[in-house]
Order: sequence, then C-alpha cells, then structure tokens
Amino acid sequence: HEAWYNKAYSYSLQGNIEQAIENLKTAINLHPEVREWAKTDSDFDAIREDERFQELIK
Repeated sequence: HEAWYNKAYSYSLQGNIEQAIENLKTAINLHPEVREWAKTDSDFDAIREDERFQELIK
C-alpha cells in the first residue's frame, strides 16, 4: 500500500491530478488507514481542493 501512496503523492507533486487520485484510491482500498495520512500530508496540497480528493479522505 505504501508504494501506491508514494506514487500518489509523487503524482500530486508533479501536478498530475488524475494519476494522483487513482493511486491514492488504490492505496486507500488496500489499506484504509492511509486515508488519515493523506488528510495532513502536505504533498497533497496541490490536489487538496479537488472534489475527488475530498471524497477519498472522508
């Protein structure tokens, strides 16, 4: 799950929103606790306001 999470924040930092969301979704599906990590991880600041990101971290 960490590999998916790491890919997600890497894509976020690159501004690749689609890939960031998809990889974060996979990480959360595999291990729901990563949802909590994403809530405060500044690496997701670039996509934090995206509705899809907000749905994932609920």
